[in-house]
Amino acid sequence: MDGGKLIMRGVIVIIAIICLFMPGCSTYTGKPSQWDYYTPEHVRCFDKQTKMCRQYGAHLICECVA
Repeated sequence: MDGGKLIMRGVIVIIAIICLFMPGCSTYTGKPSQWDYYTPEHVRCFDKQTKMCRQYGAHLICECVA
């Protein structure tokens, strides 16, 4: 293979990789995920229930238990 074709193939591969990753970077809309609404300030329990919270990665997930 001569050098010109090899360089052209490398450029095409790089462009293909950039095109594959471009849509993944642009899908962030800025709105909170569903897990952000399970934080202690968003969870309301009935009188006979207790709020139990656990840390899952970056999110503090709360639920009501009887």
